[in-house]
Amino acid sequence: RVKSFETRIMHEIEEKEGLLNEIEEITDLKIVPLKYHKDRLIACRDFSLKYKDSKIPVIKDLTLELMQGERVFLDGKNGCGKSSFIKAVLAQSGRLPACERNFEMAGNLEVASELKISYINQDTSYLSGTLKDFNFQWKKGYAVAPVAVSGGYPAEYKKGMKISVDSVVREMSGCKIFIAGAIEDRRANGMYQGSSLITNGGRVLAACAVADTFNSAWENAYSLLKCIKFDGMFYRKDIGLPGAAESGKL
Repeated sequence: RVKSFETRIMHEIEEKEGLLNEIEEITDLKIVPLKYHKDRLIACRDFSLKYKDSKIPVIKDLTLELMQGERVFLDGKNGCGKSSFIKAVLAQSGRLPACERNFEMAGNLEVASELKISYINQDTSYLSGTLKDFNFQWKKGYAVAPVAVSGGYPAEYKKGMKISVDSVVREMSGCKIFIAGAIEDRRANGMYQGSSLITNGGRVLAACAVADTFNSAWENAYSLLKCIKFDGMFYRKDIGLPGAAESGKL
């Protein structure tokens, strides 16, 4: 066990040393929006917005419709209402802090209920404090996330094994795959090969499932793992079960 531990440490040191190389790579930015159960996400008609300390509306008689899958680019000079419209959408969805709602709206603006919106405010001056000061909201339920590792881990293991994922995972509700020791396959002509992944570490990925009951989460997580394959892949089959920490069962 001591020899295995030493080998693992040396292997991890070699991986960390590789990060020190001055290598600049340009990776593709991928935005994968969540699916919503309705086609129309945002709709406004004759919509206007005016700040309370101004008599002139920054947005006037705006009409548009945003459908699922569409991309909208807001273009215009400073002060034309781009950020204001986004704040209006956040306000309608109940996501805008009260301290920022210093405007009045007129007309019709509809935002799909319970729509998840990712937003980064360009003004961060109001942010202060530490993570301990924030009120985190926990979702009720259970989560199970067994980890798939490369054969030989934590000692010596191979890299570059192609990872295949069955398309059925797209239909598995409450399941996500979190990638750790894997990279995109660039071995052919130095170009990215679409969504093809190869292993590049010991702990390759985690198959996570969230459900209302532990049994459902456990079964879904291991069903998800069965949809993933790469040479040498192995994982524990008792994650989350009583006595798992002591059993060492594989």
